[in-house]
Amino acid sequence: MSGLRRAWQRLQSPADGWDSDTWQRALRDDVLLRLVVVAGLLALGLLMTRAARPPAPPLPPPVTDSQVRADHVFFADVDGWYRITRNERAVASPFDLRLTSLPAALPTEIGEWRATDLPMHPQVIELYDDPEVAFQRAYQNPAGDVVWLTFIGHRGPPSFHLFEHTPTICYPLQGWTMLRETVDAIPLQGGSLYAQRGLARNEADGAQIAVFYWYLWDTEARDPTDGILSIRVSAPITTTEERAVALLKQNFIPNLFPTIVPWRRF
Repeated sequence: MSGLRRAWQRLQSPADGWDSDTWQRALRDDVLLRLVVVAGLLALGLLMTRAARPPAPPLPPPVTDSQVRADHVFFADVDGWYRITRNERAVASPFDLRLTSLPAALPTEIGEWRATDLPMHPQVIELYDDPEVAFQRAYQNPAGDVVWLTFIGHRGPPSFHLFEHTPTICYPLQGWTMLRETVDAIPLQGGSLYAQRGLARNEADGAQIAVFYWYLWDTEARDPTDGILSIRVSAPITTTEERAVALLKQNFIPNLFPTIVPWRRF
């Protein structure tokens, strides 16, 4: 999977003509500017009602195997610890995804998918302030489809970095343009998991990827001292965006989270 490794590295490489120091300074300056904007929007958001849940689009069932055990319950949302949205859901997983259990608790074989570990860029570790969990893998199925999976977890005040460094902020500084962003529903047994969904294009060669990302907590208290996990899954668009999205929503993500637990905060 050396070709996949090279493709993945393009997502983490500075723009052409930039050395590492220039890229890092630009990223920090951009993040600081965006944090000022985010802080203002957050203050405004506190005066507004919480966002309404987007409607779930009708889609066929995800995986056909309904006998997957899901022994661990987590709490997922599309936003950070500073704002609970109506898209928050309790999800069950067959894997122990607590920070103290990762990465060992997530197997390199999940259903029909087999993984290769990918290197994490050193600047990612620095910008996330030495996160407690940081790893990424390329999973491939027998048909040759590829899914990139990234887990980054932290706890306490440094966990705020998880919400600073999203595809919206970081992809443009790595030579990618975000073409579209929305909140999308991922149908599972018992309901839908909601995630941020994006479409990105590489400015060097025109390649496109579909990406989903969301956040995971161990308990409904969502206390940052207990730890927060950022989950990002993406797939290259080899034919159409619809196929790449269906691959993630129907064939890969349900293996990680097969079931929605009947719990609602609101």
